[in-house]
Amino acid sequence: MNRSKIDILALALFLPLLITTNVFAKSAVWKVSKEGDYFYLGGTFHILSAADHPLPEEFAQAYADASEIIFESDIKAASSPEFGQKMMGSMMFSDERTLASELKPETYSQLEAFMAERQMPIEAFAQFQPWGVSLILVMQEYAALGMTPEYGVETYFDQLATQDEKAVESLETVDQQLEFLSSLAQIDPDMNVNYTLRDLDKAAGYIKDLKAGWRTGDLALLENNESVVQMKEEYPVIYETLLVTRNENWMKQLVTLFDDNAIEIVLVGALHLVGEDGLINQLRLQGFDVEQLD
Repeated sequence: MNRSKIDILALALFLPLLITTNVFAKSAVWKVSKEGDYFYLGGTFHILSAADHPLPEEFAQAYADASEIIFESDIKAASSPEFGQKMMGSMMFSDERTLASELKPETYSQLEAFMAERQMPIEAFAQFQPWGVSLILVMQEYAALGMTPEYGVETYFDQLATQDEKAVESLETVDQQLEFLSSLAQIDPDMNVNYTLRDLDKAAGYIKDLKAGWRTGDLALLENNESVVQMKEEYPVIYETLLVTRNENWMKQLVTLFDDNAIEIVLVGALHLVGEDGLINQLRLQGFDVEQLD
């Protein structure tokens, strides 16, 4: 597989979920304050196109005020050949099972036809687990639409922080992120593949709304989107593992940001901010003042 395709799998897992159509004069950046100290929390869009730049100015304002950047995971480590190999290994079977043996014949036939249309011989993916194939197909589709991590929010600010010699930290290790991604194997393989094929047919139409929702930070529309609701109802274990559990882990770290003299900007996928379990609500429940920048 192309190196760039491996790098972006972990970054773009939730892109099909961030869907909205409303536009209003807010942003996806919040200022979190307590007793005069504060940090910024930004919801990100992991992969973008060149046409999506410049980013909303609120990101630049928060970055300029911050002395430290905190990402979900270590971006440089995630781009290393070693992690790429580990990521690839996690998506493949280590026993006698194959993609064909784990899917119903009708599901396999539909997947084969879909991949053939994109000149991707299904035989080349015989040793891949169904969830791994689904991730690859999602990323291929977005790449075909001109969207890559090269233009994503995290990559942009990682490069800028290196240039400006600002401190860079992460909320979790790449191994932890890989463990969370591997939990996709818990989804029924046929349901996973069918769900992916169904949504990829709508991918091109999603893009405009995806970007509008991210740019405006409309959390209510993100939370009530059909894809988010389906994830909660159809994949509750995955929702808990990929969102709720990670948010709980991150909250333990976010509250410590008030114990130093630094000003940080924390950048996480926008879906981590929505709903009762989202970071915005959790911070408010703990008594912090959370103000959306506009």
